[in-house]
This record gives sequence, structure tokens and C-alpha cells, in this order.
Amino acid sequence: MENFQEYILGKLGETFTGLSGKTKDDFGAGKLYIPYTNIFENAQVDISKLEFVRIGLERQNKVRYGDLFFTTSSETVEEVGLTSVLLDELEEAYLNSFCFGFRLRTFELLRPEYASFLFRSHDIRKQITRLGQGSTRINLPKTELLEKLLVTFPEKDEQAKIFEILSKIDESISTTQKLITKYERIKTGLMQDLLTKGIDENGQIRSEVTHEFKDSELGRIPVEWDIAVLGDSTIDPICYGIVQVGENTSGGVPTIAIRDLLTNFELVHLTNKDIEDKYPRSRVIGGELLISIKATTGRVDVVPSSFNGNISRDIAKIRFKKEYSPNFYKSYFHSELGQRSLDLITVGTTRKEISIAPLKKVLIPFVPFKEQTEIVKQVKSVDLLIKQTNKELNKLGKLKQGLMQDLLTGKVRVTRLLEETATTT
Repeated sequence: MENFQEYILGKLGETFTGLSGKTKDDFGAGKLYIPYTNIFENAQVDISKLEFVRIGLERQNKVRYGDLFFTTSSETVEEVGLTSVLLDELEEAYLNSFCFGFRLRTFELLRPEYASFLFRSHDIRKQITRLGQGSTRINLPKTELLEKLLVTFPEKDEQAKIFEILSKIDESISTTQKLITKYERIKTGLMQDLLTKGIDENGQIRSEVTHEFKDSELGRIPVEWDIAVLGDSTIDPICYGIVQVGENTSGGVPTIAIRDLLTNFELVHLTNKDIEDKYPRSRVIGGELLISIKATTGRVDVVPSSFNGNISRDIAKIRFKKEYSPNFYKSYFHSELGQRSLDLITVGTTRKEISIAPLKKVLIPFVPFKEQTEIVKQVKSVDLLIKQTNKELNKLGKLKQGLMQDLLTGKVRVTRLLEETATTT
């Protein structure tokens, strides 16, 4: 790696401790400090998410621009020693007691902004995880870190160019994440309106100002709607699935579990046919509404038309009559109103459960089928927008990972990358 310098971390600076001698009564007011979650979640400290601590006459270490912060311990080796760099000037601020700081002696060798990407890179993370010690909880020993962590980087000007490239990717990622949040808010509001007010014959969401509504057990609903009982809306009785699915068996019957809901249903468990033969009542052939009823309750999905198999004990199967659209009721049970109706019949705290008997008695809105179909179309249009934006986010994430691996290791030099970009544009 031409022009790349190699240093043991301890040659670049010294560590310092976070807050000490504090009790829970000291927090909530006073001076700014950087909490653990801020370090854990961000490669660069987010100064909009600082908290407060009272500082008396005792000696505490203040943080400075360019300081690196390490998480001291974690439950898994993959999460120990995550770093964040302070790239803002703070008049007076401190570090939480569950992290330690590292202060560069000079910025002439390693630029702090470059370090924010470097210390989250694959190669550095791999070294740090190897240094983690412990069994029930993984700790990062400072002495080991200073003496063994090997840091490699180019000269300052190239660091600045690499930081600029990776920062632009981060900006695109942030913009895309905000778009997803925006679309999800739109979907939540849209579902709330569609599933309580519906769509009139002109394709407009109804309003009590312009349309007639009536009181019902579910609140105010359009006069065109009625209330139905879930258990009376099905072709066959609502039931749960196979109690013990056994080992995954080649050639067995595809069996949907809670983890498969809201996925593509391609990697489901295969149950031995002798076991599955005892549960013909819970077989699914596509179009059934599924609701998780054990542990993770209230997850809802519809069986795709191409699927033929069964379900596990943790799921309830609902096969609606033809005048009920399963996709409409998937949206309904994902809405705030639908989730609330499931919460009311959920029992248990450490292990939640919904029994079939109360599930059958749940009230649902009965909406004209044509209107159900139109509502599903509108919800799906927003879902598609969210899905496409998530794909773009994943693409940007992979691009960033690839660039970090190439640029931070010297595999691809930034000058060559800029030349190639200029040529293609």
C-alpha cells in the first residue's frame, strides 16, 4: 500500500476515562455529556442527542474536538469496542462512564474525520473483536488495544478526499432514511383514514362534513359499513397449527412459523408428512390470513397463492368468506385500531398469548368488497414506494461498504476512483 502509514494505536495518542463517581440522582440536569447509545449507534457523535449530568468540584475529563470514544463492553464480541468521533466543538461536555476516550496527540498524522470511518471499517473491527475478553460479557482491555491495534492510513490529503467521498454516501443514506420515515408516516395516516372512513364512489376519503357516519362498537364508521364478528366471517373455524413440527425433513410439508410472516415464505420449515397428516384443519392453500398468537403476538400476513402447506402452533389461520378480502384485513390488523383489538385479548407479560376463543369474538368492520379492493390498492401503492426506497437504501449501504473496504485499505486509490468517476460522467 504505497504512501500508507502503519502505527500501533498507542503511538498515536492516549486514553482517558469517562464520568466517575456518579449516581442516578446526578443525571437529568447540569452539563452536557455523551451517552453510551450515541457512541454505539453513530460513527460520528450526534450532538443533537446529548444528555445532562451534574458536575461538582470533582475532577472529570472533558471531551474535545477530534476525540475518539470506545464502548467498553458488550454482550457479544461483534459489538464490543464500537467507536464514535467527536467532530464538533463543545464548550464543556463529558463522556459517559461505560465508554473510554482516546485523544490523538496530533491531527497531522490521522485526521479525526477520517478516523470516524476508519475505526468502523471491516479490518479495524476485526482486530478489535479479537481483543475482546470474557464469556458472559465481553470487555475491551485498554492496554491490549493500545499495544496491539494496528492502524493503517494514507497521508492527510488523501484522507480528506476519502472522507469527502464517504460523507457524500452517508448524506445520500441519511436522505433516503428520512424519505422512508416520511413514507411510513404517510402510510400510517393513510391507513388510519382509509380503515376508519373508507373511500367513496368518487375515490375520495370520506369526511363527516360531507358524508354520513354512524356510531358502532368500533367507533364512528360510514353508514355504508357494518360490524362483523371475526369468527362468523370465515369459511371454516379459526384454528392454530401443528403443535410440534419436529425436525426439518427433506421432502416434508412446508410449515409457516412466526419468523416467516412478512417474508417471502421461501425458507420455511419442512415437517415430516406423518406429523403433518394429523393437522388437516390448519392446512393453507393461499389466501388465508395468518395472525401470530404466541410470544410475538399480532404479526399479520396473507399466505401467497403459490403456497401449499401448513402452519405452526404459534399461528392462527383465518380463511375468510369470499366477501372479505384477506389483504384488506391484513391492513386492518396492522393498523392502530386492529392492533388494539388484538392487544385487548392478549394475555401474559413474559410470554404473551392470544387464545382462539377470544380471537373468534373480535369485532371487525365489514366494508363493501369493491371498497375493500380500492383501499388495498392505495395501501399497496405506498407499500411499493417504501419497498423501492428500502432497495435504494440497501444499494447505498452496499456501495458504502465496498468503498470503505477499497479506499480505507488502499486496494483502490482515491485518485484512480476520481479519475474513473470523471471519465464515466
